[in-house]
Amino acid sequence: MGVQFTRDYRLIVDELSEAIQRMDGFYGFLEMSAEQWNLLSDDEQKQCARALADDVIYALGGLPTVEIGDGVATYDRRRHVIKLKTGENRVHVVYLM
Repeated sequence: MGVQFTRDYRLIVDELSEAIQRMDGFYGFLEMSAEQWNLLSDDEQKQCARALADDVIYALGGLPTVEIGDGVATYDRRRHVIKLKTGENRVHVVYLM
């Protein structure tokens, strides 16, 4: 089915990658430890976060939710948004339209 969007994909990935990086333990999705993540340069971290956001979008096209670190990403097809909820009950909404 896939995630449907009309907004510029690059902007969606940018916003989603920034939001994901605010989630504790997000680097575990990339099978990395905090130490490994911190050894990466800023540019490498940015590239990895963008790849992670892209993977999350792809995964949400077939799964209702995706666990990321201490949180979860959910695709709301009806509202055309991706919701990121952390273990602290913070929610970030990424608009797709």
